[in-house]
Amino acid sequence: EGTTANGAAMVRFRTGVFNAGLPVKPVAVRFPHKHFNLSWETILFKEHIWRAMTQLVNRVELVELPVYDPSPAEQADAKLFSRNVQQQIENVLETPIYPLSRKHKMVYHSYVLGKISAQEALEQADNLTAEDTLLSADPSPNQC
Repeated sequence: EGTTANGAAMVRFRTGVFNAGLPVKPVAVRFPHKHFNLSWETILFKEHIWRAMTQLVNRVELVELPVYDPSPAEQADAKLFSRNVQQQIENVLETPIYPLSRKHKMVYHSYVLGKISAQEALEQADNLTAEDTLLSADPSPNQC
């Protein structure tokens, strides 16, 4: 599981790898920067590549966390398992978890890149939120 965002917050993890209910090795990734944040991808690809290539130095930091062994409850509930692992990464990065999904992020990208109007983006985001059962649950105290 993983995706990049703007560095100010994380979107919720997907549950794919957590469905197996097996131990995982979390790794937190940081992109320290002065001018251009490599994790910020809501720009056209050619601009992203140009800015990355013309920045004198591009850094990445990897922080390996201990192997996370899921509890029986987490083995039975991939959403719980993914949230608990993501909270560990949140603690390391000191970056809050935004309680929306990657699908919301893609709607935002479409709007920023001029592919859809603001009204279309809001309607699509509302539909995604209404369909997402996780968003109706109480967020953890660490979530925005």
